[in-house]
Amino acid sequence: MRKAVKERARPNGELMDGTQRFPDRRVQWSPGSDIPVSPSIAIARSKWAIDRYGKLGVRQPPGNRLEESRRFLAQFAGRKAPLDSADEGFLHRIVECTQTCFEHYLIARSTGTSSGNLPPEMVRKLEESLTGADVADEEVNSPGRDTQFELFVHALLVMGDVPVCIAEPDLKFLYNGQEVGVAAKRVKRLRRLRRRFNDAVDQIVQSDHRGFVAVNADLLIRDLGSKLNADELVARSEDRPVAFKGIDEDFVSHPLVMGRLVFATDAIWDLGNERPTLEVRSFRDYRVYARSEEEARAGDQFFSPLMARIGQRLTQLE
Repeated sequence: MRKAVKERARPNGELMDGTQRFPDRRVQWSPGSDIPVSPSIAIARSKWAIDRYGKLGVRQPPGNRLEESRRFLAQFAGRKAPLDSADEGFLHRIVECTQTCFEHYLIARSTGTSSGNLPPEMVRKLEESLTGADVADEEVNSPGRDTQFELFVHALLVMGDVPVCIAEPDLKFLYNGQEVGVAAKRVKRLRRLRRRFNDAVDQIVQSDHRGFVAVNADLLIRDLGSKLNADELVARSEDRPVAFKGIDEDFVSHPLVMGRLVFATDAIWDLGNERPTLEVRSFRDYRVYARSEEEARAGDQFFSPLMARIGQRLTQLE
């Protein structure tokens, strides 16, 4: 495998070819969007996704992860007894199953063609995304969830009215009139963040096209706590993207890496009521590794409204 090129900037930010990078142009870590989803809502949406996949010709073997997640949540949805806050494994399983159903709903909503026939590669990825255990921690490797994240990024771009398709490195989308790539990576352990980012950069290099790295960073905001109001949640999550600081410094001058996109979802339990509630929030962050002030402005003009559209539509899901 070809190694990613790491062309470092000079101290003044100047590249070896004399151009400049503007690493400080980035959107602030989004305060998060309330997503109208709960286990009961997730059950209904997963049924919609299952029906949609069937119409698209996607094979859904018995016991696939979406079906099992829906079945597990159905047991919980009818439960009226208080939940035990000490049973972290049970609460975590509810969160994971809810997220599986929710993300597949978004993926199913964004998938389709005018002819009704999906490209074989899209069908293959959809089928692979249904594999795996209910809970990620039960897997050593999670190819199904990795593919699910690729398709989730695809869905978000569709929600943002951005033309996008399945292609190397993982996706390609239309960015300010040019087709660029996306290499998408899930990160299960914080200590593996840089390695996964490096893997994504290698994919971009091998594709021989400029592109962005998209990272699923649920682990950066998970365990923020329960019973937090929105302001407290935002305040405690604002410092989480600092984990990317060293990565940004190393790759800001890479000739093929255009920047990074970070997506994360958190679930907050409120177990104090007679009936426990689950609040799901979506966080987003981007950084454009710009070569000029003009490129930096173009990045802001593209991504700032895109992230706003995604956030707005997440809150308005039917």
